[in-house]
Amino acid sequence: MSTHSDIPLHYVILGAGAAGTLLALELSKITSPSFRITLIDNKDFHEFTPSIINVLLQPTTAELRSRLNSICPLLAEMFKDTRVEVIKGVIKSVTTEEVILQDTKVPYTHLAICTGSSYSAPYKLSLDIETVEQRYDDLLRSRNAIESTDSILCIGGGPVGVEMVGELAARYPEKSITLVHSKPELLEKIPGNLGADAKASFEEEYAHKAVVKVILDEKALPSSNGDGSYVTSKTNQELHPGHVIFSRGIAPNSEFMTANFPNCLDDQKYIRVDEFFQVLDQTNIYAIGDVSNNPDPKLFFTAHMQAMHLCKNINAQLSGKQPAPYKGSRISYAVSLGPEVGLLSFSDGILTIRGVRRMLFKKARRGSRLAMFSKHMIEKVSLTGLPASAMNNILYYTTTK
Repeated sequence: MSTHSDIPLHYVILGAGAAGTLLALELSKITSPSFRITLIDNKDFHEFTPSIINVLLQPTTAELRSRLNSICPLLAEMFKDTRVEVIKGVIKSVTTEEVILQDTKVPYTHLAICTGSSYSAPYKLSLDIETVEQRYDDLLRSRNAIESTDSILCIGGGPVGVEMVGELAARYPEKSITLVHSKPELLEKIPGNLGADAKASFEEEYAHKAVVKVILDEKALPSSNGDGSYVTSKTNQELHPGHVIFSRGIAPNSEFMTANFPNCLDDQKYIRVDEFFQVLDQTNIYAIGDVSNNPDPKLFFTAHMQAMHLCKNINAQLSGKQPAPYKGSRISYAVSLGPEVGLLSFSDGILTIRGVRRMLFKKARRGSRLAMFSKHMIEKVSLTGLPASAMNNILYYTTTK
């Protein structure tokens, strides 16, 4: 791309998650010597978060460590053959001209905010985790808590909660597992009514292995007696779990915007963007992925598609062309429910494969072969780096609207 302007440009990317890592890799193809790229994150590795449940519930701790290493490449390795400068630091605030870290300042001409979101343990990284070894210790604590009890309460029946329950039931057939979801159906946001299939899978597939109880259209509230028990909000069922896993709600990592850009945050602290991912009233600041208020579902896949779109718009602008508005992506879901059951849903009602079971995938190890193959391929594409560019482009052109 040697036709780009020679005006010095410095694109600073905040966050090495799904959106930020891919954006940095794609922008690193720009060969102009006047084009600089800096990636900033508080940790020294990238994590493929969709695989974390599978990592957590590996049969042995040695396999857990090995599997974790496979989905957590070091940033220095990912970008060693690129023009991307990686800076490890905690973001304190941003101004219209620079990013203020804990111990330094980084000037920019353009800023891409890709700081993602926070979620309850063990699914996402807490901000105090900086190394893979710390992440391993974090997961090991969660794993020990799961293994040390006979009863587990899972709160939240979206894709993450449903997958967690399915994996728990498969890994620990001796445990009693209760899933409480505040909506009338599981997976209510996924087209194809897959929630009914997930519920049937728990009741039928694991009936002879683990006790899986699903309570819908109720909340699990902490009991007033202070003994760690819970009570359901409508039928007042008492629950006495030895361990509780929360799988609900995310919070955008946007606190560094509050000092200088409070008007750019909506009521839930998501960064307000337009159809070009430009932050409200800012011509040189963008936000993509979980941290933005774009209506796309907050998924690893949509973060990737947004990163691809923003990169193409940046290239267009550098070549003197007009950027294109982002109109969303066609979403497909792959939810594994343990070693022998998986659910797939393709967007726009094109195709839904429901309740894929043992009769079709007898030797599957982690979910149905089809569901898990889909997740495996997404993981590989996400972690391969620059060689996966062709696949990312195929996905972009076939799934964005």
